[in-house]
Amino acid sequence: GRSGLWSLILQMSAGPSPENSHNRGALWKVVGGGDKGGIVTRIGQDVSSEFSPEGRLATGAIVEELELLGERLHFRRLSGDGPASGWASLRLANGKALLSPVEVAVWEVIGGVDKGGIIVRQAMNTSSPEAAGGRLATRSLVEQVDLVGERLNFKRLTGAGPDTGWVSIALHGKDLLVRWEGKSSADPPDVPEILRLLRDHHDTSFARSQLVISELPDDKRKELAPELCKVLKEEHPKVQRKAIKALASLAIGDSDVFEAVGQALQDKEATVRCEAAMALGNLRLAGQLAESCAAKLLEILRADAYWRVRLHSAKSLLKLGPAACSSSDLQAILRAEVDSDVQQVLTQGLQARGAAVEAPAPAIANGSGGELSRADGQKIRVVAVHGANSNSAIMKFQTAKLKSALGTDAEWIFVDSPMIWNPIPGSQDPLFMEPSPIEKSLAKGQQFSWWYSHGNTVYNAVDEGVQNLLKAIESASRVDVVLSFSQGSNCVSLALDALRRSGKHAPWKLSVMVLGGQIDDPIFQWPESWVSDQPTVRILNKGHDSFFSDQGGEGSLKHMYSNLVEIEHGDGHMFPRSEPRASEIYAQLAQEIRKQIRG
Repeated sequence: GRSGLWSLILQMSAGPSPENSHNRGALWKVVGGGDKGGIVTRIGQDVSSEFSPEGRLATGAIVEELELLGERLHFRRLSGDGPASGWASLRLANGKALLSPVEVAVWEVIGGVDKGGIIVRQAMNTSSPEAAGGRLATRSLVEQVDLVGERLNFKRLTGAGPDTGWVSIALHGKDLLVRWEGKSSADPPDVPEILRLLRDHHDTSFARSQLVISELPDDKRKELAPELCKVLKEEHPKVQRKAIKALASLAIGDSDVFEAVGQALQDKEATVRCEAAMALGNLRLAGQLAESCAAKLLEILRADAYWRVRLHSAKSLLKLGPAACSSSDLQAILRAEVDSDVQQVLTQGLQARGAAVEAPAPAIANGSGGELSRADGQKIRVVAVHGANSNSAIMKFQTAKLKSALGTDAEWIFVDSPMIWNPIPGSQDPLFMEPSPIEKSLAKGQQFSWWYSHGNTVYNAVDEGVQNLLKAIESASRVDVVLSFSQGSNCVSLALDALRRSGKHAPWKLSVMVLGGQIDDPIFQWPESWVSDQPTVRILNKGHDSFFSDQGGEGSLKHMYSNLVEIEHGDGHMFPRSEPRASEIYAQLAQEIRKQIRG
């Protein structure tokens, strides 16, 4: 329904930046469980799902609504004790309230970022003494007691600083506090809110932010389309790509939409051109517009230097059908095309039309094939590939139990990506949030990095990241095992595809993926007709996962790998740690590694 789709967008736009931080979910206060230390929370929507391991959500805690499905609230805790997130019931079976909407005016502090917060005074007069307790911390939430002009008398709800006092809501025309205009998932979206989400760089799910558009009535769709066309003129590739995807999902095949998306085919950023090429096949164009679209795509196939743009242009061209593009035009493009993947798509399309076309040579099977030489008695050499916003020092800590299980049979090489990762201040998105003190300690002063720019289903700098990874593996000389975590595993899959395209086998015998390995940006996904026979062992999480919260954990990669062993755990998006299952997994993994490498 509408509320379910809209709530997906709200929950995935976590951690907004100060300038738009007032656009959040509705606020709720825990009013039940006073005699038990709080209310019961669970990790899933179902009331039979597991209890949250952190215990009860304390009475008096303030939470933000991420999703509201009937009487079940998916929340993020803002104040008080208890789980950082989870699911709770609004009331007991007897009707007694457990959570109640916060109905007072709430403000969020967005000023004082570089000073630790904003000044609080004891009285309304700006010359009155400062309140005890120091500054009111940035991102604190306060309840409005009184508002006189631009002076706010508050009571602090979350954050640090004085419990009460007076502050200015603006200074020299710049906001210091903004009203928390929380939006419930039960409320329908409007066009300005959808546009705001498109521009929100903290949105961790590119695909989900489009789902609500399918629920819009026709008048709202027509209102949204020209606004999306304007967004396409913005500079940030992620925003442009989201706008293109949204236009395609509107399914409004008019000339203005076609021209806006067609113009994006000339964008300097290759991923934007790819997105535009994919969208043109989904706009439901007909007649003259379909013919004009085919002409644009043919032009791109002749002129664009990046093979992925030509690949997606070819796929969209075939969707338009013979009426828009003749087989003779496709054959002319095929004769001039030099890329094997693009040739494959064009050939299959022509054959589907009944044209006599010789099929190109199939892609090689991308397994190591056991051809790598190793002397008897040599230790198993493992190259360890860290995940996003991480480094080799953290990876050493994560792999300690596996290292112990392999013992003296293995030697380890830990590599670092040269692509530096930086947090986004205030973000709650796991990909962009500030590292915790523990993570900073484990990093041992090393910079945090990632293998490519990642925001779920929106990748950038992939080719650079793949080359960096392959270079790191090659520099290790003889490699038996590439062990990767999360985004590192995704990059291994991307690297295998790059090796396939260059006609090479993987220069290592076994891939071990601890989480990840999927490629969720459609631009970079493997050809549908290709499955890798690279020997692979994968540890996947089937428990609660912040990256796959609506999917019951990670899915299988059997559609990508034919020689695959998958081992499940339920500890979340991390290396297995709960005993005795963790030790069982590491023992099984060590056994698989020895068997694959030593026979």
